[in-house]
Amino acid sequence: MALNQSYDLFFIFIFHLSLLFTLLPFSFSQTVADAPSPAADTCNGIFLSYAYTSGTKLKPTDPKHQPYRFESVLTVLNNGDEKLKSWRAFVGFKNDEYLVSASNAVLADGTSLPANVGNGTVFAGYPMTDLKTAIETAGDLNQIQVQVKLLGTQFGVAAPSVPLPETIHLANDGFLCPKPSLQGKSEMQVCCTKDPKFKTNVTVEDEFLPRQSGDLTIMYDVTRTYDSNYWAQVTISNHNPLGRLDNWKLSFDWMRDEFIYTMKGAYPYVVDSSDCIFGPQGQHYRDLDFGNVLNCERRPTIIDLPLTKANDTTMGMIPKCCRNGTILPPTMDPSKSSSVFQMQVFKMPPDLNRSELSPPQNWKINGTLNPNYKCGPPVRVSPSQFPDPSGLPSNTTVVASWQVVCNITRPKNASPKCCVSFSAYFNESVVPCPTCACGCPRNSANTCRANATAVLVPPEAL
Repeated sequence: MALNQSYDLFFIFIFHLSLLFTLLPFSFSQTVADAPSPAADTCNGIFLSYAYTSGTKLKPTDPKHQPYRFESVLTVLNNGDEKLKSWRAFVGFKNDEYLVSASNAVLADGTSLPANVGNGTVFAGYPMTDLKTAIETAGDLNQIQVQVKLLGTQFGVAAPSVPLPETIHLANDGFLCPKPSLQGKSEMQVCCTKDPKFKTNVTVEDEFLPRQSGDLTIMYDVTRTYDSNYWAQVTISNHNPLGRLDNWKLSFDWMRDEFIYTMKGAYPYVVDSSDCIFGPQGQHYRDLDFGNVLNCERRPTIIDLPLTKANDTTMGMIPKCCRNGTILPPTMDPSKSSSVFQMQVFKMPPDLNRSELSPPQNWKINGTLNPNYKCGPPVRVSPSQFPDPSGLPSNTTVVASWQVVCNITRPKNASPKCCVSFSAYFNESVVPCPTCACGCPRNSANTCRANATAVLVPPEAL
């Protein structure tokens, strides 16, 4: 009898234990994506929704420009029959929003958070850049859907009004998105479908997206990888026939607590390991000499080395390095239209295996008295190939490659000027041209002053 009571007590204990684990919050188990809106059932394309969840009034009190905290969720769901590669979604904010954080995404224009997004912004997926189909995943929401939780400040829209954006739509090429519809007062939805007239050379079987063209491209190639660190080669290539970079500075954001141990061909603008020593990196790498670590900033700035370091066995010896930050247009000298450097990057848990590779985000590059560039997010492309270093007639393939495309942008409120340049290339600006080089307007009231000071023309005006 005592034995039977013991068995009964044991099974009762197991039952209550299992019930306890069933009631535990999801943080103790695998995170499960929230179920999509019922309206998604009628969408056979890419379903997007933007749902406002909460908001509160913030200080200071300002009747004319009152700030309010807002929280919302952007959902992108792939209900189509093809994988959505490198998803991007536009949210047309209109209430002078200041975005503080966004989960599972970054700003596609390379801006770091927090940032002003009051004129609308494009989100790009990170770390999950691709959305698989329900067919290949048996409808696993964790693989076909991404939810971006947004936190920020908006101005002027108080309860019970809801600060919804002007519009939302998919920003990937080849899709048609109608005007979004409202679901109640706090959610907007849209179903984007493939444009039958759009032509692309990418097939469903392609594992990676093709390389894109732009005024300037940056390749992030992982050449060697180990459990705790890897070597990456960064190649900056200028493709604009007139754009030029002098004393270039390159910056980006580490997203997973990485840090730069050593470099060849370039150098951090600030050499500082204090963030590692007093941070989680110092706790994990207890036996690492952080006196040799070059940079532990979350957003480091990289600069080129002078010509005297080109043959330095420690810092140089990298082809196309050490040019004092000068990258010429290919029309001037193709051999000097790119710059290359290498860096050894240490990773942090839980990424301590050879295959866990994550490129930095939010790239930005600029020079001295040069055009302004806006860079997109890094896109996974087919691995780069380089000539075999042994001299054999074969190519060596890198472990993984990402491409960042940057294009010249015009500063805000800058208007184009009609002018003819009589110079071949560059000075601090384009060599000034006479104010009457374009002729005079037909309106006789607007006469051209031939003796006026010549106009300084920026390179992008050409």
